[in-house]
Amino acid sequence: MLEPRALTDIPIDRLALLHFQGLQGVHPCVVKSLSAEGACLEAAQYYLFADEFELSFDGFRTTLWCQMVWRNRHACGVKFVARRAETGYSGWMP
Repeated sequence: MLEPRALTDIPIDRLALLHFQGLQGVHPCVVKSLSAEGACLEAAQYYLFADEFELSFDGFRTTLWCQMVWRNRHACGVKFVARRAETGYSGWMP
């Protein structure tokens, strides 16, 4: 039996960048699959330790705010969420 969510996930194997609040720089990952609600990410090094982070396909001209749903050794599933308002946050640019 197919899981309903599996019908909306599109396999893409596309390079992307991650940015974590409080951690300088950007970190590469591969987006293995994508849907309107979230994505499956894979990273060669285990950067996927944070519960929330930014994902970008275009060098941070646009970003998706992600919240961790599940994780294993080198992969994680995230859902896309609205960015929380943060006091004093002025935005981040690489």
